[in-house]
Amino acid sequence: MCGVSLKLQKVTSEDIDKLYATLLQTKRGQYVQGIRQRWTPAQEAKKKCLSTTMVKEVRDVLNAGFETAVEWKRITRNPMPKKGPQKDSVEREIWEADTVLAALEDLEDDPLLHLLVHMTFIGSLREGEAVGVQLSDINFDFKGVGAFSVTKTIQRVRKDALTSVNEKTILFRFPEVFSGKKSILVLKKLKTKSSERVIFMTPQLREEIQTRLKQIEEDKERLGERYFDYGLLICQPNGRPIEPALSYKRFKKWLAQQEGQYPDIVFHGLRHSSSTYKLELSEGDIKSVQGDTGHKTAGVLLNTYAHIRNQPRMELTKKIAREFYKQSDSHAAASSNSEPPKTADEPLPASDVTEKLIITMLKNSPDLQQKLLRALIAPDA
Repeated sequence: MCGVSLKLQKVTSEDIDKLYATLLQTKRGQYVQGIRQRWTPAQEAKKKCLSTTMVKEVRDVLNAGFETAVEWKRITRNPMPKKGPQKDSVEREIWEADTVLAALEDLEDDPLLHLLVHMTFIGSLREGEAVGVQLSDINFDFKGVGAFSVTKTIQRVRKDALTSVNEKTILFRFPEVFSGKKSILVLKKLKTKSSERVIFMTPQLREEIQTRLKQIEEDKERLGERYFDYGLLICQPNGRPIEPALSYKRFKKWLAQQEGQYPDIVFHGLRHSSSTYKLELSEGDIKSVQGDTGHKTAGVLLNTYAHIRNQPRMELTKKIAREFYKQSDSHAAASSNSEPPKTADEPLPASDVTEKLIITMLKNSPDLQQKLLRALIAPDA
């Protein structure tokens, strides 16, 4: 369907499906404002194709347009297929909590990366959110424990795309270090209002942030006018911002230096690790975890982070082995007992073991979690 023009009334569901297929084979950045970019074979080999998430965003725009066309009576029905592009179901690698703790111990020689990893895990932050925290966002006395606000992110944006970006979302444009670049670094609002949140500090994180503030003051005093004060907590020694891509590269470089001591994950995997750990530790307190992650809906949180973990599953199997096979022994004992069996009007007493098993199964089954969630929020029949 690429390069083909169709009248609105002629578009069919099959055409839309063909468009999805074409987009999923299209390289990222291949078209800029409708103009196909010329790449060398080496450049093209490095480019990734559009993700299903990106194609889904295209679907949402198209669907809204067709719905409007139906409302305006330009067409009689919306041709959009009922099913959109299926999201990639590749499960991201995560770290166990003890792995994160060990990594923090090994990161003591790199205070800035240590703080970045620490904040990301405790706050379930995205890369851009972590480097976008400013000193004005921090309140050490909040609720007696201290907290910091997450309301903005640092992002690199193409200059030619700035016109299409809502100017109200851009809070600040960082001056260019090197002229002639096609993109610029900006501090902008988060994508949705629901993403804005307050992260409570642990005592350890609170102490580390206070130490970081002392380091920033020392850098300001040492560099004087050569310090670029943008009020950032995570920044270069001269105050300039650290863009998300560089924080990712710095983390990957450190990880490579550990020579296989830690499982290989992307930096965003720390956010996944944090969210999964919090879901387990809170015994499925979805709302509390959602408050930390900034997800719009609980469903998104569960779909993204409810990993099936081998260790809890093995523990569950051990519990079943201990408890399930007791039933045969109990049944044999009951058969020789003179007491009559319970009637239907006499319910058996609830078993603590059964309750624990149900909780464990819920913690480790995204499907069960979603079914329970739907049942809890469903209106009364």
